[in-house]
Amino acid sequence: MIFTHRKILILLFTILIMSCQSKKIDNDAFNIIKIDIDNISKESINDWFDSIELIPLASTNNSFIKEVCKITKFNNNYYILDNWLHTVFIFDSIGDYINSTQHLKGAGPNEYVSLIDFDIDKSNGNLHILDPVSHKIRIYDRNLSPIVSSNINSKMLPLQYFKHIKDSLYIFYCPARETGEPAIKFYTTKGEKILKKEMPTVIKEAAYLPNTQYSPFYEFNDNLIFTQKYPNNEAFKIDTKKLLVKKYLRYDFNEHTFNLESLKELKSKNLDDYTNYIESNNKDKCFVFTKNENNLHQFISVYYKHCMYIIKYNKETKENKVIINDYSQNGSLGRAIFLDDDYYYCAANPEYIEILTNNELLTKEAQTVLSQRKEDNNPIIIKYKLKKQI
Repeated sequence: MIFTHRKILILLFTILIMSCQSKKIDNDAFNIIKIDIDNISKESINDWFDSIELIPLASTNNSFIKEVCKITKFNNNYYILDNWLHTVFIFDSIGDYINSTQHLKGAGPNEYVSLIDFDIDKSNGNLHILDPVSHKIRIYDRNLSPIVSSNINSKMLPLQYFKHIKDSLYIFYCPARETGEPAIKFYTTKGEKILKKEMPTVIKEAAYLPNTQYSPFYEFNDNLIFTQKYPNNEAFKIDTKKLLVKKYLRYDFNEHTFNLESLKELKSKNLDDYTNYIESNNKDKCFVFTKNENNLHQFISVYYKHCMYIIKYNKETKENKVIINDYSQNGSLGRAIFLDDDYYYCAANPEYIEILTNNELLTKEAQTVLSQRKEDNNPIIIKYKLKKQI
């Protein structure tokens, strides 16, 4: 299967509108990671991974997924958010269906009306659901039995994404273009109070860029990281004790660095104009689509010269390596949905699995999955086993 440049963009973008307010950022506080994009060492998935495992998510009447928006792994189970269906699906380590929140949708006292994000309390496995239509956070136990629902202050609107920090404390991403309200809000359900507001954004025009990273939050160890959902070069570390958003890192591609200030010349509020801007400028500029990391590496996906560059940055050696993908042949690498210290995780529909794998690395079990897959089945989780650093 050969992808056109436009199809690559359609495949890579989650087209959602987000917003921000204008604020200058002091570059000096960032850890600057310099990348010479045209001279970076080029490698293949054989260089990065020891093996590839495939986890086919069971396709049953109760578990059919329309779109994978977010995956969280907890106690070897996969929690998958489908925003189209307003449902969290739960599968075990081999992809067998366990449960879902579909039966909890409704207008009853223990039901939710909408679901745009979820989080898991790692201390007890409780599922926290963000229900923006009802202005509530709803908490269910591991068996999806209701525990409690908490109201969300109307001053928090609009609600988009959140993370549970501890007890009644949450952090929300609540962008509001028209009011200019800060996007990061620390909130407690006790007394329904906004404890603090933070705003690590740049210019309002960035609101019209397409979303390329579903959630603005990712974690590794005990670190909580925030990054804007549109193409950008920065990430921020959340201090959950002091309730601060601290500058963390910035990627510098020298003359190929995408400067958000250049968007001002568009003078448009049309999302297509901004998508076309990325397409027409990617020969000269690097657009960082996603960011993830584990203890040893940072992985970013960069759209440049009509290809997707997956860049691996070694935190110890400070070296950069890249796999360049045009998704026209097998052995390409998709953007990571999440990472741990052992695996790089992607998810894809069955028809794309051959492009995102290599027969040499597939385990015997994965080869069987590949041979038996059907295009109308649920997505498949791809687990790339990272090579240990020598």
